[in-house]
Amino acid sequence: MEPRSKSVYQFGPFLLDPEAHVLLRDGRPVGLPPKAFDLLLALVRDGGRLLAKDELLSSVWPDVHVEENNLNQYVSMLRKTLGEDGNGNRYIETVPRLGFRFVASVQELVGEAAKRKSGSTSWLARWRVMAAGAAVLLVLAVIYVASARQRVPVVVDTQRLGRIEGFWYEMFVGESNIYFQGRRSVAYLPVTGGEPATLASPLDTPFLLDLSHVRPEFLAISGVATGDVPLWIVPVPTGSPQRIGNLQGHDAGWSPDAKRIVFAAEHNLYLANRDGTGLRRLCSDVGWALHLRWSPDGRVIRYIANDEKSGTASLWEISAEGSSPVRLLLGGNATRGMDDFAGEWSRDGRYFFYGYTRDDRSDIWALHETRPWYATLGGAAGQRHTEVLQITKGPVGLHTPVPTADGKKILAVAMIERAELVRYDAASRSYQPFMGGISADGLTFSRDGDWVAYTTFPERALWRSKADGSARQQLTFAPTEALLPCWSPDASRIAFMSRVPGKTWKIYLLAAGGGTPEAITNEDEDEANPTWSPDGERLAYAGAPWVKGWTPASTAIQVLDLRTSKRQVLPNSQGLWSPRWSPDGRWLVAETTDSKRLLLYSFESANWSQLADAGTANLGYSGWSHDSRYIYFNVVAPDHNPIRRTPLKGGRTELVLAPDGIRSKDTLGTWFALTPDDQPLLLRDNSAEEIYSLNIANR
Repeated sequence: MEPRSKSVYQFGPFLLDPEAHVLLRDGRPVGLPPKAFDLLLALVRDGGRLLAKDELLSSVWPDVHVEENNLNQYVSMLRKTLGEDGNGNRYIETVPRLGFRFVASVQELVGEAAKRKSGSTSWLARWRVMAAGAAVLLVLAVIYVASARQRVPVVVDTQRLGRIEGFWYEMFVGESNIYFQGRRSVAYLPVTGGEPATLASPLDTPFLLDLSHVRPEFLAISGVATGDVPLWIVPVPTGSPQRIGNLQGHDAGWSPDAKRIVFAAEHNLYLANRDGTGLRRLCSDVGWALHLRWSPDGRVIRYIANDEKSGTASLWEISAEGSSPVRLLLGGNATRGMDDFAGEWSRDGRYFFYGYTRDDRSDIWALHETRPWYATLGGAAGQRHTEVLQITKGPVGLHTPVPTADGKKILAVAMIERAELVRYDAASRSYQPFMGGISADGLTFSRDGDWVAYTTFPERALWRSKADGSARQQLTFAPTEALLPCWSPDASRIAFMSRVPGKTWKIYLLAAGGGTPEAITNEDEDEANPTWSPDGERLAYAGAPWVKGWTPASTAIQVLDLRTSKRQVLPNSQGLWSPRWSPDGRWLVAETTDSKRLLLYSFESANWSQLADAGTANLGYSGWSHDSRYIYFNVVAPDHNPIRRTPLKGGRTELVLAPDGIRSKDTLGTWFALTPDDQPLLLRDNSAEEIYSLNIANR
């Protein structure tokens, strides 16, 4: 068999040599991380062909599951390295939703031509002649990199440590205890497992921010901060809290030696000594920063910046000496009370473990921190490479990972999600299971009240049954997800929104007896919240604004005529979603994308008017009374979700139900619905949260 001919690729001023694993620009080497080089090679070899994102991910990261955001960051790095023009299409073209294409002209040189071209510009050959001793360094570098790549954390065993109630945000691991934050108190249990106990604290409603690794003491505030409040040092298990000078902020983190703190106040980051002296602003305009974590070597600080409008989180890094922040990860969820990317460093600083939710499933991930072999040489001490690793992918979702001091375990919270359908019984003043307390979301009744349709939680499979629970039939199956079903007026069909994870939400129609769902449009745009006209001839629906950052441009109310397939956008409905058609057909109610106002549309006058305002809280779901006289809606607040109703023709908004003593389950928002006699149905959160110890080995 003849040896394979050498190939190199030439485009513009660049020469890409796969064999030497080098990129040259006008004969000079251009530094690229290994994965960035592999990505560029994949694009160049298939120059002109569209490469799907999944194809690139499996090609460049064949043995590790890597999030799409990581691919986007490497493409951005390549564009900067290659010197793209202002239009960004000189070398790499982005094809929205699909992938990337290398658009520059590529010449492949093979055999002797490749040898001559690469040989004439070979910086490696000149390097060997000029510095033979560097070969030793290269060998050491290969050994170092190979060993670093082999030492990837792998879960080899798990152990259940205990069950917790009311877990909300943070967990910390001390020398002998695990501390976790409840809604109104702090609890702890031994690191060996057991039953949790409440931690007594003189501080009113303590909220923990960070645990020192030097001595058993927390940075804390009193209560959940909605603004800047006094910062405290709280010793554990006993001791008097100590104010940190006159400093105020909403989050803080310890330095590795516990002599200084970093804290967030308004949209700024500050450094100070532990007694509040030596105050210095580190950076301004960082957004609402949370979960500040100093690296073990003291060089950098990581934090989450939450976008309050879109409900998304990003992970950022800034030098402890002060510099422009650098975004490491983006696109996380910040709306569930446990923020994506909230993470902790391993004590050796090689890994940053964090939780990330994708397609409603939370897993543990890590940023693997490595330095190039030449980082110890002059001028390169600050250079690092970061790679994304997925640590867990099992049947149970995990979040809030915290590595132990010896690096042999990761403690994490497992959430077994379940919701219970309940109805408030006024006579007994209690919540009673409805339909046996099934774990159902988005339940809806047929017009005659005989049938119900719902999606199971958390599986999101569509079912229908009689209202008494008999004649149950599953209508959709994994991997399809279904939400918000809606019966046609004659109970012959069900409209619902559905998707395959990672694809767009579409609205489908399905016969009540089952069959193949049919999409109502062929558009590649998100569709959500279907609602029938009373005559069954039209469907109104909106976009899915949560997919696109809750921007007003992401949604409008559309009406589809099912007889003619013609669509109409309701006048002045840009920025509205979650439509509900009145039973008498004269009105439609919709919600603004900021979840603050309910607007009413009159089909007779073709005008909108304001119906309700949530003020400082947010609106949840809405629904019509069955006589079209009232609009019911719930208001989502931190500690309660009252249900109110507003009369259609004047009058004051009145309280219907204040569901105290029940922990509501958030699915696609805080759901409620009305029975045929206009009694509210709620989802009670029956989820179980348990702490697990994951034994890991570096392989």
